[in-house]
Amino acid sequence: MTMLAVYVLIISVPIIIIISAVCGISITEYEMKPNKLTRLFYCDDEIFIKYWKKRKEKGILMNNLKTIIIFTAWYGIMVLFFFLKDNNSLMYGREHILLLVITTIIFALISSLISWCQEHHRYIKLKEKVKNKNIKTIK
Repeated sequence: MTMLAVYVLIISVPIIIIISAVCGISITEYEMKPNKLTRLFYCDDEIFIKYWKKRKEKGILMNNLKTIIIFTAWYGIMVLFFFLKDNNSLMYGREHILLLVITTIIFALISSLISWCQEHHRYIKLKEKVKNKNIKTIK
């Protein structure tokens, strides 16, 4: 069971990193117009500041609820893939399925809190960067 969780993390993290890199390169290098799907994975500085102000107004609970649902679906699909891939899936009972559901929700909760903290930290750094540029131009 613990190997299942490790497999999910080993596969899902590189996939998300690759998708983020592809979206970032296609938006910056190939001047692809960002849409809602690509903004899930990449956002330039100006758009991010506007986006984060709106997101902060809604609050951590509402935004994390959306993120928790997305991550639960993602981890749930990965867990089901490995669960159904196993030939001995008949030996798993309801308690194992319940454990999988609880594990995916916990992973989703942790992931959403980590992403909220990372985005908040990015917003603070960008605000400082904007303030420093404004101070230099005034002097």
